[in-house]
Amino acid sequence: MVKVWFARHLQVFFETLGRLWQTPVASMMTTLVIAIAIALPLVLYQIVTSVDRLSADWQGAPQISVFLKTQTENGPIDPIESGQRLLQNPMVEDVQYVSPEQGLEEFSEMSGFQAAIEALPENPLPPLLIVFPATGEDNMASSQLADQLASLPFVDTAVYDQQWLYRLTAMVNVVKRAVVVLAFLMGAGILLVISNTVRLGITNRASEIEIIDQVGGTRTFIRRPFLYIGAIQCLLGTLLAWLVTGLTLYLLENPVAELATLYQSQFSIGYVSVPVVLAVTVCVTLLGVLAARITVDRYLVKLRPS
Repeated sequence: MVKVWFARHLQVFFETLGRLWQTPVASMMTTLVIAIAIALPLVLYQIVTSVDRLSADWQGAPQISVFLKTQTENGPIDPIESGQRLLQNPMVEDVQYVSPEQGLEEFSEMSGFQAAIEALPENPLPPLLIVFPATGEDNMASSQLADQLASLPFVDTAVYDQQWLYRLTAMVNVVKRAVVVLAFLMGAGILLVISNTVRLGITNRASEIEIIDQVGGTRTFIRRPFLYIGAIQCLLGTLLAWLVTGLTLYLLENPVAELATLYQSQFSIGYVSVPVVLAVTVCVTLLGVLAARITVDRYLVKLRPS
């Protein structure tokens, strides 16, 4: 029984491949449409995933850079004493002092402008206090603390260093939502494409289907070839989509690496993981089968209302 079932499915599979081969232009157009519909959200997904992973690597303990004045109306400012005063604030967990000499040395190492820095007549950097808020990852509370510190008389400027990172994370979340919406729209497009392809196949084989129905052919027997059309077309489209996605990411690899080098970053896009490849392939193939079944069942209801 199993052998008969397997032989019938194998026969229909190769028969479907032969029918697709007889209409190469139409089959290729359908495959290309499916491939583009899959590749576009996949490329965006991989880019967003890479940016999200990079922002997660950057996500450390929140800190506020407090640049001190050199002196006030009451005289010179002692950075150590200023740091002790900041520690009295219950919203401040810890304070680290960075002298102008240390700051200039770190900037020289990171920027690569050692010759230009050595030519400066004096150190232009002010004393710096790095404040670690006790607010944890509360972005609003840390931002309010930065505004509070900036109002102190011995503070020149207070910069919340991770404000830009939270903005980047918010932008990434928006793009993530857009990718999900785009994926659903592309999935609906695949349903329509497969439905139209199967409907055209039904029209071309209407006489054959009516004869099969008159001699007692079951709905399963009539439906099976069209289910294979949906599955094979989506499978071929998915395979082509992986080629398009891989080629697109490969073409973006060198420009992105050059841009990351300019910003002294190790950022890279990378390629789609194997679990994602398998999941998308299975889902799209099942989507093609579903679209084909719905289309055939609608036709069979008209053919055999009972």
